[in-house]
Amino acid sequence: MERAGNIRIHLAVLTVVLLMAAGCNRPAKQQSSIPSDMFTKHGTLTFVRADGTEAATIDIEIADTPQKRETGLMGRPTLGERQGMLFIFEQEQDLAFWMMNTMISLDMLFVDGRNEIVTIHSRTEPFSTESYPATKPGRYVVEVNAGYCEANGIQVGDKIRFERMAK
Repeated sequence: MERAGNIRIHLAVLTVVLLMAAGCNRPAKQQSSIPSDMFTKHGTLTFVRADGTEAATIDIEIADTPQKRETGLMGRPTLGERQGMLFIFEQEQDLAFWMMNTMISLDMLFVDGRNEIVTIHSRTEPFSTESYPATKPGRYVVEVNAGYCEANGIQVGDKIRFERMAK
């Protein structure tokens, strides 16, 4: 009877040790100070085809300060199907983004001061430090879920139109 009890204790200890060891082999999660599922609707954005027809409309969160632009969608495990982030810069400039600490694959659309899409990077790689540059100076960047542009027929040369919600 005592031997059976010792075997149970040894099995329990072995199980705990194996579970702890398995946990040590997992990649470390990226830490973020941003609440993970927080989406704050600041307005809407419509993608307009070159022929003037509307392709799609999304709710947007706006990143228009240096801190908000630096943080972007980092640390968020999901983005709604009809949600995106609009980065606004004061003037047109050479722009390049990366995916460091960004958990979800995105389509990145670089937009010039005339609201025309000049570059699209589709299906970016999460957590990548690769640079995704615009091919021309831009004033805006729109980030949506990976595959969104293809699914909605959004292309270089199309335009964006956005409206902010009243504060």
